[in-house]
This record gives sequence, C-alpha cells and structure tokens, in this order.
Amino acid sequence: MNPEAQKGKPDKLKRLSDIDKTRVNQELDEEEARYHRHSIKEAKIELRMFNKEINLFFELILFNEKLPSTATPENAKDARAAQILLIVDIFNCLRATYKLLLAGYYGQLAPLLRRVNECLLRILFFQAFPDKAALFLTKPDEWRGKYWKEELIRRELKKEPELFEIVEALQKEYSKFSELTHATIKAMVTHMYPSPYKGMTYLGVGGNLHPTWLHIYARSLIIWSMLGLKAAVRPYYEALNKLQPEWIDRAKKLEQAIGKLEMPAINFES
Repeated sequence: MNPEAQKGKPDKLKRLSDIDKTRVNQELDEEEARYHRHSIKEAKIELRMFNKEINLFFELILFNEKLPSTATPENAKDARAAQILLIVDIFNCLRATYKLLLAGYYGQLAPLLRRVNECLLRILFFQAFPDKAALFLTKPDEWRGKYWKEELIRRELKKEPELFEIVEALQKEYSKFSELTHATIKAMVTHMYPSPYKGMTYLGVGGNLHPTWLHIYARSLIIWSMLGLKAAVRPYYEALNKLQPEWIDRAKKLEQAIGKLEMPAINFES
C-alpha cells in the first residue's frame, strides 16, 4: 500500500501504520481488488484487445490438439510437441502478467515478459531446427549444457536470413527485461514514492495504481501477445487458412488495430 494517494487512485490509500498487522494479506487483497476494478476502467482499450488475443491463443491451442498427427512430418513431431508446450507456457505467462498488472504489481511483470521472450526464441529455434527439439524435450541437462545462454540460441537463429530481424528485436527486449528482472534499483523504483519532505522517499508494499505504468505495461502486454501469436502460428498458417480462415482474418484485423493504438495522454505525479 502506498502511504499517499496519487492522481488516478480510486480513493485515498492507507498508510503502512494503518494496516492491521493481524490480517495483512486480507487487507492487501481488499486494496488490490479495488486496483483491479479501477485498472480495468483505466486501461479498457488495451485490455479489450488483450482479451481478443487470449481468445486467439486459446483457439490456437485447441487447433493444435485437433490437427491430425499425419499433418506433421515425422521429423517435425518433436518440434510440434515442443511448440505446443511453449505456446501453453506463453498463454499462462500472459495471463499471470495480466493478473499482476490489474493488481498493481508493475515491478514484478518483467520476469514474466522475459519468460515470454525466451519461449518465443525457442519456438523460432525449433521451427528452424526441428531436430533440436528432442534434446529440449527429453534431455534437459544436455540441452542446458549446449544452450545454457540465450545468446547461443540467438547466434544459431541469426544464420537464418528471414529470422535475423525478429531475433535482433527479441535480443534488445530481452536485455531490457533482464535489467528489470534482477534486484537493481531501477527495477525497484515502482516501490518508491517521493515524500513532501526534501531528501526523503516513501516505500510502498503490495500493489499500487499508477496510470502511466498501467498503460505502458498494458501496451507491452498486447504487443507481446501479438508477437507470440505471430511466431506460434507460422507452422500452421496454411492449415489454419484452409480449415479456420476466420481465425486468420481476426488475427490480422487485431494486429492492425494494435498498430493504430496511440498511448493516451496521461498526467500523473511522480
């Protein structure tokens, strides 16, 4: 809880000294439930798009399950199994990011978005090198020994001309999320609030509601969801276009809408 109300808050928040020390979890739950309601209203445009993306992800998972195994070449079945596993992990990471976002835990979102980045990198890797998937699925120790750093996977992928640009973009974002994932002062800034007293800073526990961070991370959430969909659908594009062309149409329209989305003008304090 933040010690002072900030612009955009649903109402004034309690000071730490006002929290009942015998029911800390319960009081934080109540505060975060209010953040949840307010966040949905504040970022309704972005979250409406995210809801559509999650629906597309879910349908893609179901499509994978229903696709006949004969539609996948024998030497690519491990790659397909790995891809399904990674798609489900992306889905769950995005859902967890969404839940933390609404509860105001902005500082805890970076590790989840970095995990999405890692899953995307592996999806592209197994699409390019399907023979590597068996190592990932059945021999995790050997996989870690050979690909213990993300850079080793990127290095292989950059040899594929059609993937160079997206891998470069993923690398840039990975570095950003890594910095915010580790215990650095930059990562912890969301817990700090300026005090009216010169040279002093308030610290907040639990979630909070900060309009700018809310919109920035909501925008990141929908962009990464779309990147996940674009990477995951590559091996199934032709089958989807034949069997469920409306899925392709909806995904294209949503991508266009996201591309036109402008960040709202936000006035906030601190």
